[in-house]
Amino acid sequence: MNISIKKYIDVERLLKIGIFLLLFLLLTGNLVTLSYGIESLNLMRVFSGDEASAVNRVLRNLEHNDLNPRGFYNYGYVYHTAGFYLLKTLNFFGFKVDAMLAALAFRVLSLLFYVLSGLFVYKIFTTCFRGDKILGLISVLVLLSTPKLSYWSTLTHPDSLQMLLVILAVYIVFSKHNTLHLFLGSAAAGLAFGTKYSGAFILPFLFFPYLFGFLNTSSKNTKAWMKLLAVVLIAILIFLSVWLLTNPYVLSNFDEFQKDFSFERGHVSRGHGKAEEANPFLWLVLLIEELGFLYNIVLAGIGMVMVSLLIINRKYGFKKLINESVNINILTLILYGGVAFIYLMLTVNMRRPRYFFHTLPFIIIIGIYGCQKLGSLFSKKWVKHSIAAVLLVLVSFQTMNVIAQVSTATKKYEHEYIKAGEFLAESENTDVKILADSYSYVPPKFKSVRFIWGIDEEKIKKYEPDIIILNARVTGKRAWKKSYSSFKNLVFRKGSLDNWGKSYRCLMKLFSPGSDWVNIYETENMVILKK
Repeated sequence: MNISIKKYIDVERLLKIGIFLLLFLLLTGNLVTLSYGIESLNLMRVFSGDEASAVNRVLRNLEHNDLNPRGFYNYGYVYHTAGFYLLKTLNFFGFKVDAMLAALAFRVLSLLFYVLSGLFVYKIFTTCFRGDKILGLISVLVLLSTPKLSYWSTLTHPDSLQMLLVILAVYIVFSKHNTLHLFLGSAAAGLAFGTKYSGAFILPFLFFPYLFGFLNTSSKNTKAWMKLLAVVLIAILIFLSVWLLTNPYVLSNFDEFQKDFSFERGHVSRGHGKAEEANPFLWLVLLIEELGFLYNIVLAGIGMVMVSLLIINRKYGFKKLINESVNINILTLILYGGVAFIYLMLTVNMRRPRYFFHTLPFIIIIGIYGCQKLGSLFSKKWVKHSIAAVLLVLVSFQTMNVIAQVSTATKKYEHEYIKAGEFLAESENTDVKILADSYSYVPPKFKSVRFIWGIDEEKIKKYEPDIIILNARVTGKRAWKKSYSSFKNLVFRKGSLDNWGKSYRCLMKLFSPGSDWVNIYETENMVILKK
């Protein structure tokens, strides 16, 4: 008795339901936690110094009605520009613009860009690669379920916008391999560069589809070569023009821009406050952490795609290989992803997952496409469904872990730094002078507060505070009490950052018998001293 199982079970529909359910839970979790921990700049500072600085910067821009970065050129200003005009629009409709509204507006933008990145990954996979729609949706889920990407999509930070613009540039030039799309893609790349400077990596590779098309034509006379050169130069000019139009203060403060740009290159090359380990393969450890169970499958998929290209090249020749638009798109992404990741491995020792966000989407696309290529070797439809089901099961574990990670935002008010700040608010008057490590929480009621990146004797003499707040995240990186010990025991460990000796000597002096400072509050990661 032959009864098709499809009469009873629509496998593709079940897979889609599973994917959309996970996406719904993931995006809902991100959305509902956007408003946590942004009631004031001081509160934001506990969880992200970058977020507090960005919000403070845009509030100054609104106050002066300009987009002057005021010395901030560590990356571009496109993300801040988007936030600036969104806040001006809200203000036009009567919204009161303060730190909380600014942070919430920026976070909404970050989440929107994160979602749009997933949409364009799907478009690249299904349109530019002619990939299976189910596997395209799984590619989106894999991307949006990477832990650090999900985390940064809920904060005031330009990473999700930069990733979106790089993906958009690729989608544009892949959709049609002609001059117009190359110019439009170059404009999108200019915006990406104006968001974060790693956006420059994509520009040379946007020329590849156009260049491969040129190599595939029969006419390659002098006139054709001159046209090719003119197109490339115009595309570069468009890239630079868009960057400068969205970051015009670079021109009037070019020396300052160069200084910041050089600093940032040296900073990420050496490490944050210390010389980090030079082992380039530690980048692969981060990539494994981000992709979780799927790392091996994605890697195998990339290998499958590369083997397929090699077989086509051996059998039909390079010209036949680049006669197919999908092959051109695959080659371009493999070259871009490989070169960009090798650059990170060889030149960047400050390892942060967000530094490969501009390559991660393409690593995922190629890897999942390779799984499709594997399935295409078999004629049975159940093989394709089985591959999709295995991928979905594996990514579901990652997604659930990320949702659990997102949920920690709802516990922000239980943070020990915040509890220390609340203790201070109850026990001290508003006029005391406070010197605090960054990331400490000082309630808004206090009028005289100075946040710095590490406290030592020189800083104490300079600011003459009544209250000192030390935490393990800043001063503790240089010197701190040993675990499960107390500061009064004077048993300190040296930290991992440069100049740890200054902080070590300062702690010895602050907590030694006969010190002018009294320990009024102490936890494992926080201590408050009063003169």
